[in-house]
Amino acid sequence: MIIRLIFSILLFFLALVFSIVTVADFLTLDLERNEDIFGRIGVIVFCLLWSNEWRKKACFHKFYSQVYRDIYSICKKRNMEVTELKQKVQAKYDGSYVVIDRLYLGNEHAVVLETRYTLTVEDIEEMSSVFQRLKQFLPQYQEKRFVGILAFYKSKEKAEDRACQEGFFIIKPGDEIGLS
Repeated sequence: MIIRLIFSILLFFLALVFSIVTVADFLTLDLERNEDIFGRIGVIVFCLLWSNEWRKKACFHKFYSQVYRDIYSICKKRNMEVTELKQKVQAKYDGSYVVIDRLYLGNEHAVVLETRYTLTVEDIEEMSSVFQRLKQFLPQYQEKRFVGILAFYKSKEKAEDRACQEGFFIIKPGDEIGLS
């Protein structure tokens, strides 16, 4: 981890130095030299952006962007019309405090979407205990049917099976985003 950090910092400073040299050379209008420097900067930027850590983060963000974009159509396929989104919903009840990533509201349903990079059994247990008391946390939505959706990039310890056993829908990366 520390080696990756040092390597990333080193590459950043190399890119910074080459960009300063590029600006200085560009001002002298030495075009042949500029093409060579632009090529070197391109290689450095490519290494920075597509290192393993950056690639994982890019895939992770692409997945969640797709989930957030498609959640309305995903819910509609399950006959859950949702029309309103509330982000980072905070609720307090009986000394307990909960924060919900995203709450999608419709006429009949309240869909709770929780996102994780790595889903664990502990996440499922925590979400399950919150879900059992959700109508107490959010009394303004007592007339709605709560549905829990867990979106995750990867899972550990058979957490996916546990989520299904607890009654949660799951969304994971694949060819087509949808509820399992």
